[in-house]
Amino acid sequence: METKHLSAIPIIASDGRSITDHIEPFFYNPHGSPKYWMKQESGIYTPLPGIEDIKRHLVRGGLCAKSYIQPGLSEIQEAIAQIQVDKQIYYAGPLAGYITGLYEFTNGKGLITSSPNLIEPKEGDYSIIQVILKNLLGDKQLIYFQGWLQIAVKSLRSNARRTGQAVVFAGEQGCGKSLVQNQIITPLVGGRNSKPYPWMTGKTDFNSDIFKGEHLIIEDEYGSTDIRSRRQFGASLKQIAANEEQHFHQKGIEAMVTKPFWRLSISVNSEPENLAVLPILDESLKDKIFLFKCSKVNMPMPTGTNEEWKKFAAIIKAQLPCYLYYLLEQFIMPSSITDQRFGVKYYHHPEILGAMNEMSPEDQLLEIMAAEYVSYESTIEDDNSKTFLLNSIGIYQTLTGQHAMHGKVASKILTTIQSVKTYMNRLADKKPDLVSPYTFSDKQQGWRFTLKKNEGAVTGGWMLDLRNEGACAKRKYSRKELENYQQQVASKAP
Repeated sequence: METKHLSAIPIIASDGRSITDHIEPFFYNPHGSPKYWMKQESGIYTPLPGIEDIKRHLVRGGLCAKSYIQPGLSEIQEAIAQIQVDKQIYYAGPLAGYITGLYEFTNGKGLITSSPNLIEPKEGDYSIIQVILKNLLGDKQLIYFQGWLQIAVKSLRSNARRTGQAVVFAGEQGCGKSLVQNQIITPLVGGRNSKPYPWMTGKTDFNSDIFKGEHLIIEDEYGSTDIRSRRQFGASLKQIAANEEQHFHQKGIEAMVTKPFWRLSISVNSEPENLAVLPILDESLKDKIFLFKCSKVNMPMPTGTNEEWKKFAAIIKAQLPCYLYYLLEQFIMPSSITDQRFGVKYYHHPEILGAMNEMSPEDQLLEIMAAEYVSYESTIEDDNSKTFLLNSIGIYQTLTGQHAMHGKVASKILTTIQSVKTYMNRLADKKPDLVSPYTFSDKQQGWRFTLKKNEGAVTGGWMLDLRNEGACAKRKYSRKELENYQQQVASKAP
């Protein structure tokens, strides 16, 4: 953006200096509040609440309020006019990963008013931190976490702007996951955090607040398990993890493109209803997220009283420079977990992954189909299985119709016929023995859906055979349940 100067000819003030020299430390932001900023000799940028504050500092700098450059225009007024035109900026404030200074962005100049706090590494004792992390994550997960954290701190400190995956800490309440987020990750990646969850789930279009912190932190948010919210959450997570350029959208001004440094961490309780707020883990997302299972940390020192907790927190803070030195100079990432794109490969703890898969919309769909189609006449049937040849429209109408067994639940999952195709395609990839593509004689695309005999239920019961799919629970439908359901459908049929 080309700067338009108010005057090409320098105007000399009564002290012999040009007005341009006098206004050098000042900036004007018509889009924000406060509108005026001043750079002090120390390099710190100070907000000035209003025009009278600007006048005082200009007078202090040598300009005269009663000396006129031309009739009706004093030196002070000329200086303020030049600030408003020649020193205009588009944004003033902190920006994740940027040190203080003036930068050129797509929409104009941005004044970055504070820098990330970079800890100075030093060799020494970090045993308390290591015990906490090892107790929380265990040896295997700790290697992946330290690889992720090493890439993050090196990227920030070298101004490399390398993107990185999100990390999820899943464990019981009070196990120590928030402690790691707030007292270890945040100070190591700049000392500033932001809360991105409302923007990530589509509750607001404005995201300027999250650009103020390097660590995007979500802690046990009471989020929505609605499919749309989870999809939006996943789309935002991919954007944060994979895209170097981000759109900064502040209320009242046009969005601008910036390149923030971000790392996202999420802590959730490990109960199924809490895990259900996490995004749907599809193929496009799985390499952009770590899933860590957290065990309860036995604190290496007493933390029961406020004084004990303060002492404990102070020791962690004191050991951070030593732990940082270990990450930068001593930790060697195993070659088996390195990754060309992110530096370190993703890791999914099998128990957390299994629990998430059970709650995925496609797995919910599979359960609903099992409950619904078990009473239907199949296309192919033998002693061990029932096989149905189905198309998208048929599945949608059957599962969401007036007489469907779980119509309300199915309607929340299957919002359109296209969603049937999406989830059935995922099931064909995940469970090909139960769902596979099928082409009808008229070239219409559909699916072969198979129910297998439930050996654990009363004879005549059918279910999805999930024994080899890593499921934690199996739903059984006895003959009596099926007879009751058939009677229910028959009584409602026109």
